[in-house]
Amino acid sequence: ISFSVALGPLATREEARQIAGLIKGDFEPLRVVRVRSGFMLYAGAAGASRDALGIKIRLAEEFGLNGRVVRMVNDSERTYIYGD
Repeated sequence: ISFSVALGPLATREEARQIAGLIKGDFEPLRVVRVRSGFMLYAGAAGASRDALGIKIRLAEEFGLNGRVVRMVNDSERTYIYGD
């Protein structure tokens, strides 16, 4: 189980890639996932929700990006994402 910050939904994959390029290096791993309403960008990986909250705060302060903390659970083949 890990925690990440979800940004989006974004209208296009290109928009998600532009944001990923902007925050690359400080908030890796970055994942772009297609969802029903567009694309989501998942930034960072933290072992605890309070650490993911620190990622969320940094994204807001340094880049003006607002996201929400989500929980990611991996099994052998799939990743499940739980958020509000």
